[in-house]
Amino acid sequence: MFQKKAIWMFLMVCTVVALCACGKDSTNNQQTINGLDKLGSVKIVSREEGSGTRTTFADLVGLGEMSNSTDNSDDTTKKAYVVDNAEKVVEYVGNNKNAIGYVPSGEILKNEKIKAINVNGKKDTSQNIAKGKYDLSRSFYLTYTGKLRDVERDFITYIQGKGQETVGKNFVPIGKSKSFLSDKSSGTITIHGSTSMSGLLEELAKQYMKLNTNAKIKVEASDSTSGLNDAMKGTCDLGMSSRELKDYEKELLNYETIAKDGITVIVNKDNPVTNLSTKQLKALYKGSLIKWNDLNTKEK
Repeated sequence: MFQKKAIWMFLMVCTVVALCACGKDSTNNQQTINGLDKLGSVKIVSREEGSGTRTTFADLVGLGEMSNSTDNSDDTTKKAYVVDNAEKVVEYVGNNKNAIGYVPSGEILKNEKIKAINVNGKKDTSQNIAKGKYDLSRSFYLTYTGKLRDVERDFITYIQGKGQETVGKNFVPIGKSKSFLSDKSSGTITIHGSTSMSGLLEELAKQYMKLNTNAKIKVEASDSTSGLNDAMKGTCDLGMSSRELKDYEKELLNYETIAKDGITVIVNKDNPVTNLSTKQLKALYKGSLIKWNDLNTKEK
């Protein structure tokens, strides 16, 4: 009799534990976030259409298959505040307690008014990005048509070898740094595209030109789509893309991976949110979650 009672009690405890586990989500989907009721309507901050950061964010959270479409539209709410660089995203979020935005992980965020939050329970660390454990990760590409000139190939060889030291200062290297000996080929290289990559390419170009004084490199920032289009049209030698290439772009362009990066989701420092799932990010950016406190009600 005692044995049967003990077994029955054990089974009851297991059932209670199982039910509690089912009612809890490690990404805070099912947990009440204290303080959200003190915030107002969500202020969505987005990058401009054509931005590689926006395209990647939209793809990874499910706002539209922009990388497989022939246009640059996605399901971001029309009420979003749209800006054309990461600095403006940071500035807006820092000055508005109800705002949320996203920026390249490699950006140096010198603003004490904002904070980065986890995505699906993971931080955007270099280690997580390198191992594919951070869900908003991407690659940086240099694109071109036809065959590379000697000076262009020498520069890319530098980037993928010795230049990985420079990559590793703010971004995630694709491999270990290697010794480099320039072939001293001469010529001018024009590079157009992604603002997320432009600072990195400017520094890589500066370091390379010290090793090869016969080369001259000019970097012009716009956005990934413009860089890819310029490369296809031949108005630049190399196009910078911080998003995956669309199918037709892969048919028309060659490309080299030079670095990896993540996309950091940021909120105001006074926002109590510390983690959001990609499902929640999709709902926020589509506009189906209008107020911050909706995370405590509609998402249950």
